[in-house]
Amino acid sequence: VILRLPSAAPVFAGHYPDYPVLPASLVVELCCAVLNTHKAIDPLRDGWRLTTSRFTGAIRPGDVVTVHVAGRDGGFDLRVDARQSLAAELSFRPSNGVPAAPRTGDDPAPAPFRPASGFLPQRYPLMVVDQVAITPDGQSGRARKLLSYGDYAFRRFSPERNGPDEPAYPVGGVIEGIEQAAAAVLSQRWDMADPDHVILVGGLRDLDFHGQAHPGEIIDFATAITMLTDRLAILSGAARVDSRLLLSIGRIHVLRMERRS
Repeated sequence: VILRLPSAAPVFAGHYPDYPVLPASLVVELCCAVLNTHKAIDPLRDGWRLTTSRFTGAIRPGDVVTVHVAGRDGGFDLRVDARQSLAAELSFRPSNGVPAAPRTGDDPAPAPFRPASGFLPQRYPLMVVDQVAITPDGQSGRARKLLSYGDYAFRRFSPERNGPDEPAYPVGGVIEGIEQAAAAVLSQRWDMADPDHVILVGGLRDLDFHGQAHPGEIIDFATAITMLTDRLAILSGAARVDSRLLLSIGRIHVLRMERRS
């Protein structure tokens, strides 16, 4: 599969200031769409797990992106290239229906929710979460998003064109919400506005798809730190609507890297 990313795509404008790249969450969504379109497999509905992934190169505005799919061990391995070099590798395998990730965020938020803009540098339309709450020890946190028909993700929906069924929030947005909850927690340790560094997701492991969210629902994103250094953080995360699990991630690898032009 070959596609060109428009230079003016709003997602790039919403990323970290002066560092427009395609977020890891949307790379996962792209690969899910490729499997759905070309292999007749919908990871969101058919009981699949993203067992491993690593994001090794930036995908920038205007890049030509190539996705290669190979069947292996009953699943699929995908390689994503940009500018003729490796940008990401992802492996999907059937799951047994049991989440691989530990439970995260079962307890009520221990701190008041505050506007997400006070924690994160992302901007519309990539700012996914509305509110954030961080535990006093800074080790875990929660974020919330109220879905409505006014959301950017539903801008093209209309009952006349799409039918009466309510649209589902994109999986990339759910993953991005967990990642932004993680970034909000890390903002208590790392300077998100540091002009000399950029903070990126380097890999996701044991990501399970469980369900979808619709307009009118509130998504609760939860995350907790399991390891932290000056340059690497490992967290777990989950997204729920009330008690209904949408998505869980066993390990989120977040890198703090020197910014390159």
